[in-house]
Amino acid sequence: MKNEINDTYHEIAKAMSGDWSAEITSKPDWPRSAGKLKHKSGLTLFIQSGGYNLPEKHEISYLTPRDQKGHVITVYNENMREYSTPSIRVTQKKAPGQIARDIERRLLEDAERVHNAAMQRLEYLKGYYKKEDEAKAAEKSLSYTNGVSFSANGGKIHVDGYVDIETAKAIHAILSGKA
Repeated sequence: MKNEINDTYHEIAKAMSGDWSAEITSKPDWPRSAGKLKHKSGLTLFIQSGGYNLPEKHEISYLTPRDQKGHVITVYNENMREYSTPSIRVTQKKAPGQIARDIERRLLEDAERVHNAAMQRLEYLKGYYKKEDEAKAAEKSLSYTNGVSFSANGGKIHVDGYVDIETAKAIHAILSGKA
C-alpha cells in the first residue's frame, strides 16, 4: 500500500501545471507515507497519507522554509499577523490528476502568497543575521575596556559600565556625531 501511495505522489507531481517533482520522505517503519511536492520556484508542499489520524486521506500543506541557521521561519502578513499554514485534505480514492487539480484549485493560491512572504522574510533574516554576526565580532574585539562592557544583541552593541566624566563626554561626542 505504501509503495502505491509513494507512486501516487510522483503521479500527482506529473499532473500538476508547471515544473513539479516528488520526493518521498517517509521511512519504512513509519505508520504513514510522507513526501514533498517541489516546484522549481522553491515552493514546497508536504504531503502525508494514512496513519491513525488520516485514514484513506492525503493531507497536503505548505512547507515553510528554513533560514540559513536551519530554523523554521515565522511568516507574517502585511498586518504583522502570523500566517497560518495553508493545507487541504483529499480522499485517497481520487485519481492523481484529480488530486493535482484540487491542489491547484484549493491550496496553491494561498501557498504561493505565504511562500512569497516567506521569501521576503528570508531576505530580511539574511540581513539581520549579517548584522548580528558583525555585532558579535565587534563584541569579541571590544570585550571589556576601562570599566565598560560591550555585548551584542540583535545586530547591535549594548554598552554598559561606569566611566569618568571626560570619557563619557567623549563617548557622547562620538555617538552624537560631534567628534
